[in-house]
Amino acid sequence: MLDKYETQINTELECVLSQLQGTEGAHRAELHTQIARNYWELAYLGLAQGAVLEHTLEQAQENIQQAMTFQATPELALLQGRIALNNIELRALLCRFSKHWRWVWINSMFCLI
Repeated sequence: MLDKYETQINTELECVLSQLQGTEGAHRAELHTQIARNYWELAYLGLAQGAVLEHTLEQAQENIQQAMTFQATPELALLQGRIALNNIELRALLCRFSKHWRWVWINSMFCLI
């Protein structure tokens, strides 16, 4: 089942990457957004692991940055946050913080105190 998804995502990635050539403006930003979404899906579904996972997340982040040069959207910010939380180094850092700090809910968001 997951192989089917991986094939679909990779096929879509190839298609969108080929469309990127010669495209400008808002349409180019949408293509970068779609590429970032596809890379995120590969990571989220566990279809990329180890060094491939790191590369996949780097590509997603790079495409988010490209899309944000045209237009920053809440979707891109959310995707960027998801990628950051999936970062192994960040998770290790948060684990170290959690030993000395605690999370609290303030004004509709979690904060370290």
